[in-house]
Formats: sequence, structure tokens, C-alpha cells
Amino acid sequence: MIFTFGSYTYIKMPRESNPDIQIPIIIVFVGFPGISVEDSEKLLVLPIENELRSIEGVKELRAFATIESFCN
Repeated sequence: MIFTFGSYTYIKMPRESNPDIQIPIIIVFVGFPGISVEDSEKLLVLPIENELRSIEGVKELRAFATIESFCN
């Protein structure tokens, strides 16, 4: 009985090839070898963060400045 109802539900379930899924989180890693963490934060992270905050619907935004480069 469970198999029958499960099969029927699976067949009748609506599917989309490109569903419209809203993901209200932005994660960006920016690396620039050879500059300090303070310079990275001031010159890279803060300007990018300010621009991304203007995007409508973003509920969370986190920015990090580290010594390691993620662009290797």
C-alpha cells in the first residue's frame, strides 16, 4: 500500500528543470598575495561588502580577510 501511494505521488509530483530557488546568502573569498590582512580588509573586503549589501533580498553577508590566498 505504501509503495503504491508513494509511486502515485512520485509520478504526480510537479517537477521543474530549472526551479526558482532563492538563496539569501552571499559568500565571497578574495585573495591578493603579498598584502597585509589590514590592507586586504580595507582595500578589498570592505568595498566589495558595501557593494554586495546593495543587492535586494540578501539576508546575510559575511566577509573575511585572511593571510592565506584562496585563489591558488
